[in-house]
Amino acid sequence: MKGFKKLTAGLMGVVMALGVCGFTALAAKPIHVKTAEELANAVKEDGDITIILDKDIDLNDLNKKKLEIPNGKNITIDLNEYKLTGADSGYAIQFGEFDKSGGKDFDECEYKNDGKLIIENGKIDCDSAVLNYFGNVTFGDDLTIDAENRGITTYGGEVTVDGAKMTADGYGILTFNSFHAFFSTPDSKANTDDDKNISPTVTIENGSVINAGVSVISANNLLSAGTNVTINGGTLTVGEGNTAIYWPMEGTLEINGGHIEGGTGIEARMGTILVSGEAKIIGTDTNIDDYVPESGKTSSEGSAIRLTTQMYGDNDGQKKEDDGLKLKITGGKLISKNGKGITIYNAKGNK
Repeated sequence: MKGFKKLTAGLMGVVMALGVCGFTALAAKPIHVKTAEELANAVKEDGDITIILDKDIDLNDLNKKKLEIPNGKNITIDLNEYKLTGADSGYAIQFGEFDKSGGKDFDECEYKNDGKLIIENGKIDCDSAVLNYFGNVTFGDDLTIDAENRGITTYGGEVTVDGAKMTADGYGILTFNSFHAFFSTPDSKANTDDDKNISPTVTIENGSVINAGVSVISANNLLSAGTNVTINGGTLTVGEGNTAIYWPMEGTLEINGGHIEGGTGIEARMGTILVSGEAKIIGTDTNIDDYVPESGKTSSEGSAIRLTTQMYGDNDGQKKEDDGLKLKITGGKLISKNGKGITIYNAKGNK
C-alpha cells in the first residue's frame, strides 16, 4: 500500500508539473517597448496583449500624434512608472475605430468594440487622455492622468476608474451614446432607442481621485439618455464656482460612497439619483436666492444637490423612455456650507 501511495504521489507530481508547463507555454509574453513606434506596433499584435514601458514615450513621435488601438483588442498597458506624453491638442489614446465615411447613413454604421483596455502604473501627460469608441476602458492602480482638457470621452462602452488619479482642467469624464459618434453636433437621433445605440456605463471605485476644472462627470440631455454611473468611493472635486456632477439626462446616478464636492455638488435635470451608504456630497459656493437655471449649462449656487425639474423632456430626442426626475436617499451625508442641502427648482418656461 505504501508503494502504491508513493507511485500515486509521483504520478500526480508529473501531472501537476505538466499542467504548469502547459499553462506557462500558453501564457502570452509581455511586450517591452522603449519608443512610440514600438508601442504603436505592439497594440496591433494578435491575442491578449500586455505591454510594458521601459522608458518615457512621447506620442508626438508618431505621424498621427496619438496611439490608435484597433477594435476588439484586449490590452493592458503597464506604464511601469514611466510617462506617456500626448500631443499639445487632441487625445493621447484612441481606443476603437469608427468610420462614418463613404456616405453611410448613421444606422448602417457599426457601433461595436468588444475589446478591453487597462492602463496602470505611471503617468499620462496630455491635452486629453482617452477617446473611447464603444470599448471597455479601465484606469487602474497607480495611474496618474494630467490633462489640460479632458480625461476621457466615451461613446457607449464602459469606463472604470479603479484607483487612478486624474486631473483635467476641463472635464473629467464625458459620457455619450454610441450614435453620437456619427454626429458632430447634437441631434435627436443620438438618443434613439435602438439595440446598436448603447448608453455608456461608468464605475468609480475606492481610492480613485478625480479633480476637474469644469465638471468631474458631465453629459448632454440630447446625446446621453440611458447613461448609468455608479460611484462606490473615491474623491471627486471640481474648480471653484462649478458643479461637480452635472446630470441633465435620463439615466441612473448611483452614489454608494465617496466624497463629491463642488460649488454645487450635483445638479440633476432628468433621471434617477440614488444616494446611500457612506456617500458625502458637499456644496461650497455662496447661496444665490434669485438663481435662475439656464438651458444647456449648469452653474453654481451652493447646494449639495440641486434638482432642476421640468427643464428638459418635452421635446423629441430628449429621452428614450422617461423624462422624470427622481431622488432617493437612504444614507450618506449632504452638506451645504453656505446654502441648502437640497434645492428644487421648477424650471418650466426658463430658457
